[in-house]
Amino acid sequence: MGQAIKFTIISGVGWLVDVLLFSVGTRVFSYQVGYANIISSIPAITLVFFVSTKNIIKNEGALELRYKYLIYVGYQVVLITVISFVGQIIFNIFQNTGYLSLTPDNNKLLVKIIITPITLLSNFFFMKFLMRNK
Repeated sequence: MGQAIKFTIISGVGWLVDVLLFSVGTRVFSYQVGYANIISSIPAITLVFFVSTKNIIKNEGALELRYKYLIYVGYQVVLITVISFVGQIIFNIFQNTGYLSLTPDNNKLLVKIIITPITLLSNFFFMKFLMRNK
């Protein structure tokens, strides 16, 4: 349980980096939600991986950490791609149905908030699995 709490805190810092870059991408550069999510996630996952493996989830397997990082990045590419397209679909639904009367920028941020718990849980369990296996 302690690991999960610490991972959530570190992931929260990563999420702040992610949201800042996501907001810049969507508001300043007018990127679509899906693309902005992909771009903003890369620095955040790198930060979370290295801080987590140094301070929270120790590498117990024989495989070197740098190789596990590459595996983690590969996993993230798949997860982020899938969740980014899901996020884009949710955003399109919000915009096209008028389900919420928020501005497009606020709808984008709401979508980011909606998809965050999915990625947080997935990342925690994958990181634990990866660090324990060879």
